[in-house]
Amino acid sequence: MSLTVTQVQNIFKVLGKGIFLSNLVMTHALAYESLMMGLAAQANAGTSSAFDGFQSVVVPANTAIKGIITKVSGGTAAAQTINENYLTNVVAPMLGMDITAVVTDILDALRSQIVTNGQYITTAGLFDTYIRAAWSYTSIPTSGSSSIPDSYVTDAVV
Repeated sequence: MSLTVTQVQNIFKVLGKGIFLSNLVMTHALAYESLMMGLAAQANAGTSSAFDGFQSVVVPANTAIKGIITKVSGGTAAAQTINENYLTNVVAPMLGMDITAVVTDILDALRSQIVTNGQYITTAGLFDTYIRAAWSYTSIPTSGSSSIPDSYVTDAVV
């Protein structure tokens, strides 16, 4: 089945939102982790008289923050599942494939349509980095001047 340039672009617009979610979740998890380490460092840097006060606040705060980090970090797996569901349940049928197709096979078929339509993602950009990390897939055509921009990931509505 042959896709148009618009269809290829739209696939990446939707995939970009899943990648945005994954990146957002990771950013927040890292921020919470940094906060937790900062609280601990501040508690340890205080005078001995202030240490007890810090401990009464920092230990419960760190416990709460660890729980948040655990929950937020699970969002990365959720985003991965969203992207895989999109590829298998929506993109695969668009490419004439069964919804039971393996993601890398779907990406191979999508790659073929990207090439046919003269489209590219940014080399080492957000799509390239995510696809390599999530599925160890390195065959999506890349270029320094892409026709499928990283703004599909970073912009709320494209």
